[in-house]
Amino acid sequence: MKIYLTILVTFVTVSIGSCEVHWKRPNIKTFLDAQGECASYLLIPEEQVQKYVQDSYPDEHRVRNLVRCLLLNINAWNKNNTIKHYVFKNFFKPSEEDSCYEKRTQECLVKTVDSLPADDVNGRAYQSFLCYYRYYGNLIHEEQFIPFDIDIQVKRAKESISVRNTSVETLQQFCKGNILGVHEAELVLSINYVRNGFFEDGGLNLDRLFTQCGKEAILSDHTRQCVETVKSQFCDQPARNYQLFAQCVQANEDLTLPLLEENSPLFLQLKGSSCDSSCGAIAVGPSSIVADGKPSFQRFFRL
Repeated sequence: MKIYLTILVTFVTVSIGSCEVHWKRPNIKTFLDAQGECASYLLIPEEQVQKYVQDSYPDEHRVRNLVRCLLLNINAWNKNNTIKHYVFKNFFKPSEEDSCYEKRTQECLVKTVDSLPADDVNGRAYQSFLCYYRYYGNLIHEEQFIPFDIDIQVKRAKESISVRNTSVETLQQFCKGNILGVHEAELVLSINYVRNGFFEDGGLNLDRLFTQCGKEAILSDHTRQCVETVKSQFCDQPARNYQLFAQCVQANEDLTLPLLEENSPLFLQLKGSSCDSSCGAIAVGPSSIVADGKPSFQRFFRL
């Protein structure tokens, strides 16, 4: 068993720098990719889609369906039927001479979307799309990172624990919320961020991480300086990846640590152990409900 674990850890560590190929699809898409996929789902012929584009997405039932599908496809639509600005803006390039594009877009959203009923999901999506399409900037056709939904994030957290074959002692600490600084946490956290595509060229891809989390602090000068400082201080992996996470972004990224904590009981039970009484024997996963911008961990996965 000791030999097996040594081989596994060595394999994972060596592979960390060359894993990007494993995550690029389907989490990188162009606007046209997403639109074409939705046209296929909704059985809209390509020539009809082109006509919609030429007519600047006219207000028709099928166009509204197409637009909402597109926003869902790129994970730019919230469950409360509002647009995720920090995701959708990536598909537009404002004019360098235009300093009012954000104000005009926001005014459009207030005027055309806020008054619509919450259950008019297609109408809200369509009008939100038009505000960006008309006022934010020009559509771009380069590939963009598509943020993961919560189910994928739960899956990745479980994979990170499983691939590391994390020990009972470490899982018991994870279960109590003691993760940073715990033995094996370096590799578990590094695997998680590699699987999500947030590490690149020996550092953090802050643009992708921002698109996933939507926290402005991730793109701050302070965070960028932190990344450069850590890169200069830590050369070996997984220590560098771990320190990039722990020192530079974990305070503004509120899912990775809770997911590792709440899913550790599952792996403890598989190893014939359990958390202490404060954790119970249930692995908890996050619900899709978000309150005050924070994930709500209310959905239970019975073991």
